[in-house]
Amino acid sequence: MALLGWLLWASPGASAATERTGVRDLAGPWHYVVGDLSAPPAALPTGLSLPTLPVPSNWYRQGLDHAGVVWLMREVELGEAPAWVLHFQGVDYAAEVFLDGRKLGGHTGYFAPFSVRVPPEVKPGRHLLAVRVDSPNERPEDFSLHKRLIKGVLSHHDTRPGGAWSMWGQEANTGGIWGAVSLVPLQAGWLEEARAVTLEASESLARLEVSARLTHTAGTGPLTVRYRIEDPKGRTVAEGTLLPKGERLSAEVRLEKPRRWWPAELGTPELHRLHLRVEGSQGADTLALPFGVRTVERDAQGRLLLNGVPFFLRGTNYIPSLYLADLTDGRLQKDLALMRKANVNAVRVHAHVTHPDFYTLADREGLLVWQDFPLQWGYQDTEAFTREAVRQLRELLGLLGHHPSLVFWSAHNEAPWSSDWMVYKYPDYDPEQNRALDQELGRVLATEDPSRPSQQNSPPAEHLWMGWYSGSWRDFRKPTSQPLVSEFGAQAVPDLPTLQTFLQPGQLWPLEGPNLEVWSYHNFQLKELTEIAKVPVGKSVEELISNTQQYQARLTQSAAESLRLQKWQPVAGVFQFMFVEHWPSVNWGVVDYLRNPKPGHAALARAYQPLLPIAATRGARGLGLYVVNDGLEPLEGVRLLISSRGGKGREVKLSVPANAVLPLDVTLPLPAQGEGLSLRLVGPRGKVLSENVYPPGFFAP
Repeated sequence: MALLGWLLWASPGASAATERTGVRDLAGPWHYVVGDLSAPPAALPTGLSLPTLPVPSNWYRQGLDHAGVVWLMREVELGEAPAWVLHFQGVDYAAEVFLDGRKLGGHTGYFAPFSVRVPPEVKPGRHLLAVRVDSPNERPEDFSLHKRLIKGVLSHHDTRPGGAWSMWGQEANTGGIWGAVSLVPLQAGWLEEARAVTLEASESLARLEVSARLTHTAGTGPLTVRYRIEDPKGRTVAEGTLLPKGERLSAEVRLEKPRRWWPAELGTPELHRLHLRVEGSQGADTLALPFGVRTVERDAQGRLLLNGVPFFLRGTNYIPSLYLADLTDGRLQKDLALMRKANVNAVRVHAHVTHPDFYTLADREGLLVWQDFPLQWGYQDTEAFTREAVRQLRELLGLLGHHPSLVFWSAHNEAPWSSDWMVYKYPDYDPEQNRALDQELGRVLATEDPSRPSQQNSPPAEHLWMGWYSGSWRDFRKPTSQPLVSEFGAQAVPDLPTLQTFLQPGQLWPLEGPNLEVWSYHNFQLKELTEIAKVPVGKSVEELISNTQQYQARLTQSAAESLRLQKWQPVAGVFQFMFVEHWPSVNWGVVDYLRNPKPGHAALARAYQPLLPIAATRGARGLGLYVVNDGLEPLEGVRLLISSRGGKGREVKLSVPANAVLPLDVTLPLPAQGEGLSLRLVGPRGKVLSENVYPPGFFAP
């Protein structure tokens, strides 16, 4: 089924997260051939004009709808240097690299960078660089419970083209050289997976481990790897030499009175800078990257402690795009600005690894990140798959381990062993499937990155889908047993102008027959909407839009508030699902694919205010009043102003404790039919600190 009206976005340049000297960018048009060749090309064919694709790009977004092998090639000029390295920021999914028909190396996995060295016998001059990229679909006999590709939502999800369970679910393949390709002269040695990890930190002292892997060298002589650390003001605060430690080079570093990295809500996201220099007899190579000094752990209650301070997570799930080349710095910044407006302080990168620029922006802006390894639902239960998953997980640790914003790892989303709903979906469902896989991935996370908390799996038990897949939205009023609620939400149809960009006029209405098939391809779930959520479809597409948007907003506010009232008892964090819609679709985003907010965005912003007055039902007795304060300071001399649309009002004076929930000894009658409710917190000098509103019917039983 073809996609309609999908806009093209510009592709980004190289990430600014890691800086090297002497880099030659190979961005631009590359020739391509679809399908396999009898032999790797040694030269561009003469007398034949090959089509071109821009690099970086995902080929589907350039109009090439193909799953499988594509050869991409271009000529490169090698100058005089002790050695040359070809560096690839990212290729989806498997790559083999050739120079003049000679294989230099390869890589499997869509998200991790890799490099190959040009052999020393290759002489200066023009050469043909060719890359065989293979991005297949899963085999029919494997899809979708026994997948082989570690791509998470990029290959299987409810929000991708065709949805999770249709025959079209693997359409719009994400293959391509999506990241920057660089030709780098090497004077001494090539470092990868550089990072500075905080082992412990206080106001007076921080202890760090600085490390990197040396993967290519320019000669045979001895090398020295030196480090230098600059504080956020650019002053050198530590320097020394890295020494061998296992497969890495490492040094333990002490910083006096460190300027610690804090989430923006609690302080300043201070960033240090690590400089590494590889020195040899023929010259030196340098690398620099930012990092933060901070500690993160979970206590016995399940609370996240940032620099020792309990921090409540007001989060969202995020898939900005399946096509990483689309993710320009400006586009990511716009998404983060929308998150700030929604009072989001944490993001779950849902079942995939996104563009590296996102993590750099999160570091700078003080936004916390929960990072999933890209495993979504079921995979092969073989030793070979487990080995490959462990290898790619280690690449992920090396790629993102230096980011202070990243505070939590999760190895698998809704693994079969935790998802008994699969018994209704798959005849061959095995309740033990992937348990051993996840245990091994969990072991790797815990032992190889003890600086962050992690979990083996994000199970359906912590995904609260009342009001969409089961029960009623009112069920959020009941207490939960989950410290981390990592999914909740409901679908809403985007505004009509957005809908008209991907549905033809005749497909908008009525919602039946071929029209419903098209809507379903774009992720719309009619059964859940009408049979579980019990939202009326209405008599026109305009009524459908209004009804679904109002429902999403009401469920979002109710769920977020109810869960926040359980702060620390036991809830330590909540993650709404989904923040943006990453393609032209009708799904769970509170922001559509053109980045237009739905009413659910305003509801999320209201319910996620750090300081929030809340009204909640107390059975037939009426409404109880509460104040949630996520701030670290108590508030004195605060007044709560209570008013309804009927004009009734009252005032309550109170003192609000820090980082806690304050129940008030006040009970209000349920609003009369047609009446709403407004709660306003006002400071000692009359400044409005927070305001919450409830539309008519919000508290209906």
